Amino acid sequence: MDVTIFLSSAVIAAAVAGFVTLRANDRKIAAENIIQQRQLWREKIRSLSVKICSAYTTNEHHKVPALYVELQLLLNPTDSDDLDILDTVWDMREGDLRKKLDIVLGEKLALLLKHDWERAKVESNSSWLKIVTPSRLPYKSFKNSRLNKVSEK
Repeated sequence: MDVTIFLSSAVIAAAVAGFVTLRANDRKIAAENIIQQRQLWREKIRSLSVKICSAYTTNEHHKVPALYVELQLLLNPTDSDDLDILDTVWDMREGDLRKKLDIVLGEKLALLLKHDWERAKVESNSSWLKIVTPSRLPYKSFKNSRLNKVSEK
């Protein structure tokens, strides 16, 4: 009788351990894939922002609408901060360099990328450490804007 209880306990323990190991491996693989895809996304955003700012500053405003669409496909259409980024790119079509929209766009995208980086760091940690998710700082609340420093002089 004791042998039967021992063997059945061992089988249950082995099954639980196997399930836990399988689940942990699946989560690890999923996390690694998501982290890699997010890194690629951040690189696409950086590369595209350089193209947009280059078109804006070199008076090639006819390129901005196509770049706008490309960026639009990478951002969240329901997020107000992402829509604010897209509004800035849309305004760059006019080509008014006095507005310094390249600086504004760079700062807005820097806030987006910083937020995504902070989220990726939290998500890559153990699941029990995910108590607080990082919040995104809206551009309106951004106090270190280069434009604020220029206008103060």
